[in-house]
Amino acid sequence: MYDVSLTNIQKLYMINLSDNSNMISITQFSELFNCSKANSKSILDRMVKLGVLYKDKKNYLFTVLGEKIANTLVEERNKLESVLCNLMNLSEQKSREYANSLACEGIEEFTDKLSMYYQYCNHNYERGDKIDYKKLAKFLKNGEYNIYFCIYKLYSNGISVGEEFSMANGGFDSKAKLIIDEKPHILLSPKNISKSDKGFLKKGILQNISYATKNGDVMTETKDGDIKIPFDILRDWYFIEKNTLQCGIYLNTHSKIGFFEHNKTCLFVFTINLLKMF
Repeated sequence: MYDVSLTNIQKLYMINLSDNSNMISITQFSELFNCSKANSKSILDRMVKLGVLYKDKKNYLFTVLGEKIANTLVEERNKLESVLCNLMNLSEQKSREYANSLACEGIEEFTDKLSMYYQYCNHNYERGDKIDYKKLAKFLKNGEYNIYFCIYKLYSNGISVGEEFSMANGGFDSKAKLIIDEKPHILLSPKNISKSDKGFLKKGILQNISYATKNGDVMTETKDGDIKIPFDILRDWYFIEKNTLQCGIYLNTHSKIGFFEHNKTCLFVFTINLLKMF
């Protein structure tokens, strides 16, 4: 970040000094960190030698370099605090306390992931808002994400039509992958299914899925046994709550059970939980 090596306690001093607009005394530092005034003064004096603070009479103030470092630390802390408060439902006080420590620890893998969650939580969409697939792909950025889905079969009893939970759900792993790259797509992983019919146990597997276009039905591509659903056919996504989106689409399933082929149109409902994407 900057060519200055600060200890964790020095970073905490920087954050607290920034939070208090440079108006914090040695006595307050000693009380805040439960140490002697001499110890606090020693830490601050070392930071003066490092070039991040300078002393003006009894006050310790940021240098230009120190202010840049402090701003970076505080920005990172604020992101972490927001995620901890929203994701883990912690109090503001606890969220601030833990975020201060995490920002200073520099655990990059952990803090980077929390920063990504901050990006996904820090949006202006509300329940009922719509976002199209292009904006959603841009919002998520390139990567691999968890996505959930459920399948409903169509029925008609001569009086009404509708959808009900389909046995086809058992033909897939329940968790799929959303891949955002040059050609965003969803990967579904079929698995063997068994069906009892007239005393016989028939086994089968879903072979492919097709979707309707203006020019007729198109079969999806496959990759290592997985089925690739083009992301652009899932045109509109709706926020069903602050951090959860859903999109439904009718797809044609093509299965083989025993010696027979089964082709059915089903409603696939895909769900993205922005807080459970990794």
